[in-house]
Amino acid sequence: DVRSSLRSHFLRAMSTDGRFKVVVTRQLPEVAIKRLQSVPKIELDVFEHTDKAIPPEELEKKVKSGVDGMLVLLTDKVTRPLIDAAGSRLKIISTMSVGYNHVDTSVLKEKGVVLGYTPDCLTETTADLTVTLLLATARRIGEGMTAVRDGSWGVWEPLWMCGKDVHGSTVGIIGLGRIGVAVAKRLKAFNCKIIYS
Repeated sequence: DVRSSLRSHFLRAMSTDGRFKVVVTRQLPEVAIKRLQSVPKIELDVFEHTDKAIPPEELEKKVKSGVDGMLVLLTDKVTRPLIDAAGSRLKIISTMSVGYNHVDTSVLKEKGVVLGYTPDCLTETTADLTVTLLLATARRIGEGMTAVRDGSWGVWEPLWMCGKDVHGSTVGIIGLGRIGVAVAKRLKAFNCKIIYS
């Protein structure tokens, strides 16, 4: 299977000292770090912040001594200079994202570096949030909450804060991938007409 072939690939290609050095570009939840640390002979170099991205020059400095892997986020641009800086020891780059357009995949292919990513892990969650934002925007929920908080909510008026009905509306979805389809399925319950590209 795929998992065992990848494992044997990495065991064969480990550095000569037997350690597997991985740079992690953001402080992750403790459970994730512990899981990584449970891998035999792994050596983690974790950027200590959760609230900001690692500066590109600092990431390049971290990989210059040679690394076997990198765990990056969407905010990290993985380009030829960074991949070259990591050296020939680099075997895998994994991104904690569904998309990977921040990674130069042509350079990875050229160098035989494997790319890991997380397809479909947030499809339903993102679709939920999309419909939530659609409803909140159409029905002016944010403005209404502000009026409640600042005391400007007054006497009922027939047209005040009416917003727009979502049910029966025409909704456009640009890019009908997994998330677009999941959004369309949710909006079907509102009898929306869906147009898409």
